[in-house]
Amino acid sequence: MDKVTVPVVVVEDDEDQYELIKTRLTSSKRQQFELIWYQSYAEAIKALEAGYSEVFLLAEAIGSETWLRYVEEARNHGTTASFIILADRWCDELHKKVLGRGACTYLVKDTLGILGLEQTIECGLRQSAHLRIARSEIEQAATFSQLRAPPSRQFGCNRRF
Repeated sequence: MDKVTVPVVVVEDDEDQYELIKTRLTSSKRQQFELIWYQSYAEAIKALEAGYSEVFLLAEAIGSETWLRYVEEARNHGTTASFIILADRWCDELHKKVLGRGACTYLVKDTLGILGLEQTIECGLRQSAHLRIARSEIEQAATFSQLRAPPSRQFGCNRRF
């Protein structure tokens, strides 16, 4: 059985951390990963706009910027991509923030193993697929409700005859 190539965008300013992720993912026996590396959130916006991947691994912070602004901006633009935050340490506050702000989950960089990393990326792919389905259903429902609206509502007429 052929491996499916999964594109993954990695946003990390620390080259050593990127190389660690790359080493782990290229050793996968189940899947083949194509990594696209950016060292800033601003550069990664291009990958998001171009639709390079459905899964983004984001460093918790790059310089003074944090993942939160990037994810919020991405969600405001309507992306269905999945975001996995790469944190330096486990933190309950960060865990709650990640789940409440549109990211899929987060991983602690020092504990990255290939199986956990693969499974988390697979979860991210499923989340992205679910978001696409939900968006499609919402768009279909909106279209259907416009088609079923009485003529006075369709054309903005508020007068009663």
